[in-house]
Amino acid sequence: MTEGGNCLRFLGGGVIGFDIAEHDLRRVRELMGFALVGTAHRGSTVRYREATRGFERDDPLRDDAVEFVGSTIEQLVDDLHLTIALHATDDVFVHAGAVEWGGSAIVIPGRSHAGKSSLVRSLVRAGATYLSDEYARITFDGLIAPYPRPLQIREPRGRRLVDPESIGAVASIPVPPGLLLLTHYVEHSMFDPQPVAPAHAALALLDNTVIAEVHPARAAAAVADISRTGVARRSVRPGADHTVRAILALADQLVAAA
Repeated sequence: MTEGGNCLRFLGGGVIGFDIAEHDLRRVRELMGFALVGTAHRGSTVRYREATRGFERDDPLRDDAVEFVGSTIEQLVDDLHLTIALHATDDVFVHAGAVEWGGSAIVIPGRSHAGKSSLVRSLVRAGATYLSDEYARITFDGLIAPYPRPLQIREPRGRRLVDPESIGAVASIPVPPGLLLLTHYVEHSMFDPQPVAPAHAALALLDNTVIAEVHPARAAAAVADISRTGVARRSVRPGADHTVRAILALADQLVAAA
């Protein structure tokens, strides 16, 4: 167990220990400032520590409890995002892009490489407020809270990090769930959203919930809550820029019908 000053508390309540050099810890604080709550005064059972070739993670919630995560702080931080979600005690993290529109959240579940970041970027450019391109944080009272990490846009030359404030507004408070959009990109397709029953929406969200295997009851309760209060629709879609106006119009229709 890591003690005291080397333990940091992040959004969602997770406490993570770092047995690394002070200059590396300062870099972690810098890169994760958007999610860092402060220093924790209690130990953590998960920690990052220096290894022969870089850094490793010691985490009893993973299949490989001790695992090499990379030779750079940037690689450690890439791994840290999932650790924050996995060890959150206050919120439940769902792999999803999320924006605020008209006072409620549009939540787009999906794993990495599902096109969430590009779609979220287009939505923010069109006037929505950024919540996250990777995690929807479900609070204890069923709201969607921000996890405003830099957008991670994949391009032919590799990944590019985009400051969300450079493209639009960034949310600072939780909002109620609105549209739960089950969608993925299909070339030359049309966006034709169809109703999804709350139970089926909950299953789709559960499939993308980080703690589904380690805390199944807590995960199921959280996604059931937002599936009851939000409205789910399903459709394939063409490229993000060709879909964004239809998504925002759909969210407006649901608000007007509520």
